[in-house]
Amino acid sequence: MPAQNRRTSLDEYFRTGGPPLKKEKIEDNVKTESSQSNGGAATETGSATTSIHQALASRWTTTSSNGVANGAFYSVKHESLPKPNGKMLNCLHWFRRDLRLQDNPALSYATFIANQCQTHACAIYIISPEDMKLHDDAPIKIDFWMRNLKCLQQELDKLNIPLVIKTVPKRRDIPQVLLDFCDQHGISELTINHEYEVDEDARDKKVQRLFESKGKHVHGFHEQCVIQPGKLMTQSNKPYTVFTPFKRAWLSLVEVHKISPGQFADLQLAPKLEANDVKVRDSNSSFHTLFTDKSLTTIPDSVPGFEMPADLQKTAHQMYPAGEADAHSRLDNFVRDKVKLYDKKRSLPGEPYTSTLSPHFASGIISSRQCLQAAVKANNGKLSSGSDGIQSWIQEIIWRDFYRHVLVHYPKVCKNQPFRDEGNNIQWATYNEDEENEAFFAWCEGRTGYPIIDAGMRQMNATGWMHNRLRMATAMFLSKDLLINWQRGERYFMQCLIDGDLASNNGGWQWAASTGTDAQRYFRIFNPMLQSEKFDKSGDYIRRWVPELKTIRGPAIHDPYHVLDRKAFEALNYPKPMVDHKFGRDRALQAYKAAMHAGSAKQ
Repeated sequence: MPAQNRRTSLDEYFRTGGPPLKKEKIEDNVKTESSQSNGGAATETGSATTSIHQALASRWTTTSSNGVANGAFYSVKHESLPKPNGKMLNCLHWFRRDLRLQDNPALSYATFIANQCQTHACAIYIISPEDMKLHDDAPIKIDFWMRNLKCLQQELDKLNIPLVIKTVPKRRDIPQVLLDFCDQHGISELTINHEYEVDEDARDKKVQRLFESKGKHVHGFHEQCVIQPGKLMTQSNKPYTVFTPFKRAWLSLVEVHKISPGQFADLQLAPKLEANDVKVRDSNSSFHTLFTDKSLTTIPDSVPGFEMPADLQKTAHQMYPAGEADAHSRLDNFVRDKVKLYDKKRSLPGEPYTSTLSPHFASGIISSRQCLQAAVKANNGKLSSGSDGIQSWIQEIIWRDFYRHVLVHYPKVCKNQPFRDEGNNIQWATYNEDEENEAFFAWCEGRTGYPIIDAGMRQMNATGWMHNRLRMATAMFLSKDLLINWQRGERYFMQCLIDGDLASNNGGWQWAASTGTDAQRYFRIFNPMLQSEKFDKSGDYIRRWVPELKTIRGPAIHDPYHVLDRKAFEALNYPKPMVDHKFGRDRALQAYKAAMHAGSAKQ
């Protein structure tokens, strides 16, 4: 049986044999056995390009002896292929959060069609300030996008593929802007990699309807996850809502599609890109101006309304160089030098034992499949066994898939709703408006009086990144110790993080606030002092980010207010704890318990 749990780019387009090829409709976003989430079962749509898609697809995949598509992609020399309605098939790839050339199935497919039909491919990126504002995108993340787009443009130019940049002030105008651009340049095919959030899904449906009404075609690919959302269900045909059984099923499914030692069908990469003929640059080419018109090719250094302070910009450029080459260098160094200790070191914020690839994941500069291939290779071809460190890192990548599956099946998490309905019943602390804002801003600025919490928040404010252990601790402190609505913190994180990602950020916040996909519920409340003593025993991390405490040694670094005498503490000019942890914990337990009972009473 073919590996049908592969992303749609393989399942639908790159398959050999089997039933007639189906062209996925974006209208039906995700194929799910239970027909829940954003859409229902994928359906076959009539298309003038069906014959060419079948002809091309059969050249993109070979099948192993056991019938599993092995993803051994290859290109062929040009053959005479049918052209819909006798028209040339110029192709456009629309970049969104897939800012890479390698393992980019939609972009790869666009260049393949163009090459086989002796036409041309181009790419576009749309800057949408309205979307950026609505989604609380951080200036540091937008800066990262712009810098990576410049790298993309340079690399695409080597393939004679132009990258066009358009700014569209009103998000509702994006579909028409795309259509007008395609009309102007003789483009009939648009390729995209799916985005699963509700707003993005609605936008893409509008694009497809508009394009189909004009005889054009939109080809969607599922590349964000290793296993396409909707393809991994429980035995009762329901979505997984707890991570551990999801992980077991995920690993089992990928193992089933093993091709040979160390080779898994679900981890195979999309084909390499195919270059345009150099004649695309000629003055008589419809694409000529896409290389020469500065109004179409200029990538801004920043987007108005999302400028960064100079010091943060300098830090960002030093810490996060742009480009796929940097992402792969980080991956290589991590796998070579650190990954085997990941299980022991990953929770220590002062130790450099994380991959630091989260910004590249969030912007699509590197794919999960590329990282998993590197991990499997370092693990002697093993996926589900072997090095504990590598297994621990693979688990983190599976978490990323998990939260995307949750978002697709339960789109309410995109709409400021808790995953668990009981979360709506939580009575947050009764501050007056000024008191709540003061408490919230003290948390934002790292002035809580809890050194490990303050260190984490200050690191994020200064660099756009925070260690995952401290993301959990700071989120739990806001939602439990301060009993402030977790959604305020979720939004603040998105406004600060270079790796801000709705699915992962929302999933992490709901986990911390006990409103999300949890086996263990509201009684999980971190003690900030114990977290500090366990994960920053020496206090080096705290001293780095909380300079008021740079002279403190020993146990006082974790709890200076209670360990030092009054005079010594006041000399530090460091705030006393804004809430007693035991009081905050007891208050949170009472509020959450009442919310759970209220939820049960409504059922």
